[in-house]
Amino acid sequence: ETGISDISWSEEKSMLVIAYESTNIDLLTGGIIQNIPDIRNKIIPGIKKINRVRTYGKNAYLATSFGIVIIDLEKKEIHDTWKPGSGTENNEVFDIAFGNNRVYAATENGLWQADISNQGLPYYGNWARLSLPEPGSSCNHLIFTGGTLYCNVPQGSAGDKIYSINAEIKLFSFSSGIINNSFDPAPRGFTISSAEIVKHYNSDGSIINEIDSYGWGSPEISQGIVIGNDLWIADKNHGIVLGQNMTVFAALSLSGPSTNEVVNITSVNGKTILCAGGTDNSWNGLKRSFQVSVN
Repeated sequence: ETGISDISWSEEKSMLVIAYESTNIDLLTGGIIQNIPDIRNKIIPGIKKINRVRTYGKNAYLATSFGIVIIDLEKKEIHDTWKPGSGTENNEVFDIAFGNNRVYAATENGLWQADISNQGLPYYGNWARLSLPEPGSSCNHLIFTGGTLYCNVPQGSAGDKIYSINAEIKLFSFSSGIINNSFDPAPRGFTISSAEIVKHYNSDGSIINEIDSYGWGSPEISQGIVIGNDLWIADKNHGIVLGQNMTVFAALSLSGPSTNEVVNITSVNGKTILCAGGTDNSWNGLKRSFQVSVN
């Protein structure tokens, strides 16, 4: 299937969890794919989507539009569905974090927490809401590191505020107009990625490095992951960008067409040619750039 919404690697199970925009799930391990179509096939009122996948222990935790879905990676099956919120109605979950024997959920109705050992988390009454400085605000990105929870609170076009939460809640970061796309763990701490910049922090919250230029193109960053001394970036304009030692950056070309907006395919003399573009139902041009891919 195509149209991936998120992926997550389980180090404990050596397994890649792939979530699709259709809400279909694939588990990839040892070159073998196990499909879990349960969410895709289930009739759920309202919008149905998977926003984020986090792995913890033997499970994968899916932040969805209707709660948190837990997949047992050993049995390769859905184990449970948790419902953080204040009632039985759906409360969209955007991200999940674990720490201090607790699970945290970033939702459209704020930040929620529960005891990870509680067996009753499918019931909303076993979740408690953490009070943020902006009452009624949503929370969409989380990371727990160094005994501190970092929570991203959107402020519209004004930018995002990041709060650090331990013994007290403090404003950790705010840059006017900067909207954060992803919080991710790193060997010495964590990364926070926005379209313009990836910031690499120590586990105590001190800054290690900031990447805002490749030296050859303007970033349009979705996510930045640190592996060893290198930075791997998912960039909307340049694809996968590798920053060796976070100093020398190169775009890595993958085998495949340059776009998925293909309207015509033909094969001739052993070559396959794909053309992008297209029109709407009224035959109006979609104003896409002319692109031809040849294999």
